[in-house]
Amino acid sequence: MCSHWISPCRCLRTHADAGSGLTLCGDPLRLRQVLSNLLSNAIKFTDHGSVTLDVEAEEKEGRRIWLLVAVKDTGIGVPSEKRSLLFQPFSQVDASTTRNFGGSGLGLAISQQLIQLMGGEITIESREGEGSEFSFILSFDGQRSDIPGKPEMAVLKDLRVAVAEVHGITGEIFRRHLEWLGCRPIILTNLEIIEEY
Repeated sequence: MCSHWISPCRCLRTHADAGSGLTLCGDPLRLRQVLSNLLSNAIKFTDHGSVTLDVEAEEKEGRRIWLLVAVKDTGIGVPSEKRSLLFQPFSQVDASTTRNFGGSGLGLAISQQLIQLMGGEITIESREGEGSEFSFILSFDGQRSDIPGKPEMAVLKDLRVAVAEVHGITGEIFRRHLEWLGCRPIILTNLEIIEEY
């Protein structure tokens, strides 16, 4: 998990499947282009809160690796009746979007085409005023690499770890990494409980 403050009110968080140790065969340039567009949009439309990039790998069908990618934000969200416009070239959710945020309305249309050419589909879940999640699943040829993944730390096996965290997103990331290391974490989010613990 990495967190970077991109302004006093916004945080960019990344979480990748830390134990994967996978080598994938695909088109990194196009994948980077899509991720850059999705992250740029999420940052642009999020005044306060966070933007999270979540990547998980799942092995299926022998050497096939399924990559699950999600970009989540706590931004302005998209009204349900406007979502069909998002992937149309030169379209914006409303006329004020270009005035307030800039952009040509091509980024998501191009990103969708690139993901479709790689065999996937970008989907969106959103609530107006609460944020959005853009996600896709792609399949790659791949294999486990010889790069070491999870460190062998027997001392951490079943170790109970309490994490004081009042922000739910960060607590979830801590929980995942501690479980990956073999710990038994408890995430304390209530300030009164934290003080008692």
